[in-house]
Amino acid sequence: MAEEKKNVAPSKNINAVKKETKKLGFFKRIGKWFREMKSELTKVMWPTKKTVVNNTLVALVVMPLSFGASIRPLRRLSRPSPLSQGNGYGGRCKVVCDTHILRL
Repeated sequence: MAEEKKNVAPSKNINAVKKETKKLGFFKRIGKWFREMKSELTKVMWPTKKTVVNNTLVALVVMPLSFGASIRPLRRLSRPSPLSQGNGYGGRCKVVCDTHILRL
């Protein structure tokens, strides 16, 4: 039993020859980047026209509703108190209130 053969991975050659890569020029690197980008974009699964239209309509309906629902409580907080000065403007507009009182 002690002499059973064990499955051992073959050892890698540590003294492997390294490839010497020469740095590409600026414009060659840009060209390589565009070629790689184009090949990646061909792999993308683009949505159909029907899906785009559907998602756009959902966004155009949901966004105003959620915006209005979040703004309405804030507007209620910003209203003047009924106990503020009763000149119809809540004491917010001194000029309009003065001209209203003086009837210029």
